[in-house]
Amino acid sequence: MRDELYHYGRKGMKWGQHIYGNKEYAHRDVKAVNDIYRTLSTDDKRKLMGGDAPSKFTTEEEYSKTVASFILKHNKTPISAFDVWSEDDGSGKYKDQVAVSVLTRSGDKYRGKGYASDVVNKGMKWLDNNPDIRTVYWDVRKDNAASIALAKKHGFEQMKGAGRDPAWTAYWKRYKR
Repeated sequence: MRDELYHYGRKGMKWGQHIYGNKEYAHRDVKAVNDIYRTLSTDDKRKLMGGDAPSKFTTEEEYSKTVASFILKHNKTPISAFDVWSEDDGSGKYKDQVAVSVLTRSGDKYRGKGYASDVVNKGMKWLDNNPDIRTVYWDVRKDNAASIALAKKHGFEQMKGAGRDPAWTAYWKRYKR
């Protein structure tokens, strides 16, 4: 039994282009991410999604906007995912900013085993080596101590007065490049 960590996307893509120019990658990854999401309790889904608990984490159309995806699989089962989403709204003002999301399959068999840490380590290595990214955002529920610890471990700092509602806060990492 060997865990495999996948980084889907294409080499040589310039920042600002969607790495998922190939819909096959987006289709494969969104299926894996939604598989992980389906294992979460309704309460966890509501916490993650900010109130509602939709049946899917994301759609292929939405997921094709990610710029990188790191998925840890064990025996072909998706366990944990780290996705990098562009914050660019088309104006160019936010072209050097990204947000990240971390998702780990629910259950004692998967939680607290370092799976999220593995995908975050791989994803952060990619971000740390991408000279076109200057700011990374990580929204986290205030009661998610494991996610907060992981963000801090990778140099993220809590943003003052940030968060989409009182249960959430935001962390960021700024690169001096």
